[in-house]
Amino acid sequence: MTHDSSAVEQPDAAPGRRPWRPEPVPGEPVFFLSYSRAQPLHGAQNDLDKPVYDFFMRLSGLVNESMALEDRPAGFIDRGLGGGERWSDELGFAIGHCQVLVVLLTPGYLTSDWCAREFDAFTRRRPVPNPGIPGADRRTSVLQVLWNPYALRGGSRLPKALRSVQRFTPGPRSGPAEQLYLTEGIHGLYWLDNSTSGSLEAVIWLLARSIVDAYNERWVEPQTFAVSDLRTDFGEV
Repeated sequence: MTHDSSAVEQPDAAPGRRPWRPEPVPGEPVFFLSYSRAQPLHGAQNDLDKPVYDFFMRLSGLVNESMALEDRPAGFIDRGLGGGERWSDELGFAIGHCQVLVVLLTPGYLTSDWCAREFDAFTRRRPVPNPGIPGADRRTSVLQVLWNPYALRGGSRLPKALRSVQRFTPGPRSGPAEQLYLTEGIHGLYWLDNSTSGSLEAVIWLLARSIVDAYNERWVEPQTFAVSDLRTDFGEV
């Protein structure tokens, strides 16, 4: 298998020393999408997480295009039956090998045992900053994304573990999309897309860029986990 390394700045390794980023393990995703499944209404048959999956597919397509990944997956999302009820081998491999963790922040995320396990697993892994990029050691490979704005309303305070990682914002270059994102979240933009002049597309594009930037800045060492060893909460507020 060949991999295009043109998207990653790789300083020349000294003789006998390991290059900054080893070759990816086959099947290793660039990012892992961590989210809390919506609880279906009584008797409802529709998939309430369809917007999450649509978002994931659009985001994966942009990351794939930006990195020319060939046969390597851009992202991982747990869509199995009863997701969040068991720690599958596929999920364990993905959280132990992905290079960026994308957290979809919702009220349910903060109380999910399984989301806490995913967050704990990824943040236990050791990041190795790219020596060719100034400041790479001062940022994290966790991107906290506002999916539902009510996660941050009503005087709620995020746990310390979540406050310590990067909070994604589109920034001023996104124009009016930034304020819409901060007030409505990505889920709100999903439903308002026909009336927001491409704000959803702008936010997803800038998030994809942030994922690629995080990938270029740090290599996160792979690790395997026993699910029984992982935290089921986010710790102190």
